[in-house]
Amino acid sequence: MYSNLNKIKKSTGEDIKVLGRTFKGFKVLPSSKLFYYRFPYKLRLIGNSSFYNIPRYTELNDYLVNNFLFEFRTIASTSNINLYLTKFSNFEKVIDEFSDLILDLSGPIDEDNLNIIDELNPKIAYRNKYWYSKYDMKIEFFISYSMEDKEKTRTNIFSFVNNNFIDYQWYNAQSNKWYENYLYCKSEEYNEVLPFLKINFAEFIANTQKVKLY
Repeated sequence: MYSNLNKIKKSTGEDIKVLGRTFKGFKVLPSSKLFYYRFPYKLRLIGNSSFYNIPRYTELNDYLVNNFLFEFRTIASTSNINLYLTKFSNFEKVIDEFSDLILDLSGPIDEDNLNIIDELNPKIAYRNKYWYSKYDMKIEFFISYSMEDKEKTRTNIFSFVNNNFIDYQWYNAQSNKWYENYLYCKSEEYNEVLPFLKINFAEFIANTQKVKLY
C-alpha cells in the first residue's frame, strides 16, 4: 500500500512522531492531512505578509536555509505566516531557537491522527467543534461534470435527502454548475439512512467523515 509517511521516513531517515495536545509549552492543533503532501508539521508564526519583525524573520530565514535546505516551506499571507517542516528534529530545533515567533503548532496529536494524515480520504475529521456547530457527519457527493443526466441525478439526490433526513445542511447546493457537494447531518440519522442511501447512490458517494472533537 502506498504511504506518504513511509516515503517521508525513507527520505529523511526519521519517524514522524506524535506531539500530544501540547508540545514544548505550545498548543498543538491536530492535522487532517500532510501539508503539501510532504510536511507533517506546521508552525503558525506571529505576523503576516505585511507586518512582521524584519530582523528576527531574517534570522529565521537564514537559519532555515543554512540548516534545512529543501526540508521546509514558508507561506506568508495577509492573515498569518506558516512554516512547514518535514523532520521532527528540525521541528524541535526551530521551536527552541525561535519560540518568540510561534503562536501554535499543528501536527499529529496521537496515533489515530497519525494514521489519518496518511489516508487520501480519511474517515475521521479532527475538529474543535461540529460542522455548523451541530453536525458530526459529512457526506461528500461527486458527479462527473461530463456525465449525462447529471442534473437529473443531482435532483434525485436532493429529493432523497429531503425525504429521508430531518436535520441536515447542504454546502454549495444551489450552484448551477454543481458536481461536488457536501451534506452535513447527525450520525444518528446517517446510520439509519445509510443502507438506503448506498442502494440508490453508492457510486456518487466520494467519502464520508465523522468529527472527532479535540
